[in-house]
Amino acid sequence: MSVWRPQPYKKAGELAGADPTALAHAVRYGQTIIRHNAEVTPVFTLRHLSVLSGTPYGVLREIVGRHATSKKDLPYRIFRIRKRMARPDGIERFRTICIPSPVLLRVQRYIHEHILVHLPVHPASIAYNPGKKLIDGVAVHCGCNWLIKVDIKNFFEAIPEQVVYRVFRQAGYPALISFEMARLCTRTVMPFSPDGPFNFTQNRPDKYKITSYSNRLQGSLPQGAPSSPLLANLCSRLLDERIEELALLHGLVYTRYADDIALSSEDKRFGRGNAKDVIRKLYAIMRDCGFAPNLAKTIVVPPGGRKVVLGLYVDTSRPRLSREFRSNLEQHLHFCLHPDIGAVAHAKHKGFDAVLGFRNHVRGLVAYATQIDPAYGAKQLADFNKVKWPF
Repeated sequence: MSVWRPQPYKKAGELAGADPTALAHAVRYGQTIIRHNAEVTPVFTLRHLSVLSGTPYGVLREIVGRHATSKKDLPYRIFRIRKRMARPDGIERFRTICIPSPVLLRVQRYIHEHILVHLPVHPASIAYNPGKKLIDGVAVHCGCNWLIKVDIKNFFEAIPEQVVYRVFRQAGYPALISFEMARLCTRTVMPFSPDGPFNFTQNRPDKYKITSYSNRLQGSLPQGAPSSPLLANLCSRLLDERIEELALLHGLVYTRYADDIALSSEDKRFGRGNAKDVIRKLYAIMRDCGFAPNLAKTIVVPPGGRKVVLGLYVDTSRPRLSREFRSNLEQHLHFCLHPDIGAVAHAKHKGFDAVLGFRNHVRGLVAYATQIDPAYGAKQLADFNKVKWPF
C-alpha cells in the first residue's frame, strides 16, 4: 500500500488545474490525517470517497441522508436468525443480520481496508484484530482459579453513530467526512427498537447545516456489514480502558472478544463476595459506556469448576479444545466418510442449503482445531481430505 504524501498530491492537483485554495485545504487536512496515522488513506469529501471506492456519489449522498424511497433502494437487506437460547420466559430470541447493498458493501469494504485496519484497538480486545490469534488471547486466562464471564447485550446495535463519528474524528478526518462515513457505516431503526442504541438521545434536526442530512433517528452499527466488527472494537476503547482499570484494581486478567467479557484470577481466596463486587462495578461501567449486560449469561466459575473461555478449556497451562467441539467435528467427518451416508446427505440432514457451504464450515472447524491443537488438527485434516465431495 502506498503512503499518501503532500508534495506529490499538491503537484498532481496543480497539474489538474485544481482551485489553489481548495488544494491548500486538502493538503492541510491530509497532513493532519497522516500525522495521526501514516498508514491510513486521507479522504477529504464524500465525492472524493466515491472516486476512491469506485461508487456513485449520488447513491452515497442518499444513504448518508437516510433517503431510501423504495424497497429496491434500501441500503440493507435485513433478515433474522433464531438464537439458540430462548429468553427465561420462553420467548424466542432473534439476531438481526443486515446485508449491505452492492454499492454500500463496496464503500464499507474500502473504509475497512484503507482506514479501520490501520487504527489501533485496545490490547484486551482479541476479536477482529489483525495479527492476533484467538489462542493467544485466551491463553492469558490459563491456570485461573476464578473466572467471571459477562455478555454484552446487542453489542453492535448498541453503538450509535455519534461514537462512530468520534472514531473518524480522532483519526484526524475532517468533521463533515467523518459524519458522512459514520452514516455510511450505520443504519437507523425506529425509537425503542431492541436493534438500536440505548442511553443515547436522538439527533436534533435543527443542528444540521446540510438540510438533506437532517434526520432525528440515531443510527447504530449493523451486524453483517464488513465495517462493523472493527468499528465496534474501536468504539469500545473507553469500555476496555475502564474495565482494565477495574481488573487491575482487583488483581484480575481482562479480555473481550466482541460481546464476550472474561475476567479471571489465579488467587483461590478471591471469593464470591469479590466476584459480586466486581460484577456490580462492571455493570455500572457498561451502563456509563452505553452498553447493557445480558444478565442470563453472567457466570462465575469457582475453583474446581469447568472453566471455558470462547469454547476453550483454560483450566490447564494452555488452552484446550472442548469435548463438545471435538465431538461435533468428529461426528461431521464420521458421517461424511460413512459409505451409506456421505457428505451430501449429512449436509442436508444438518440443514445446510449447499454442500459447498457445509464443506467450508467443516474446513473452518478443522483449521480452528489445528490452531489450538496441531496434532489433533492434522489427524482431522487427513480425514477431511478423504471425504468425497461432489465437486
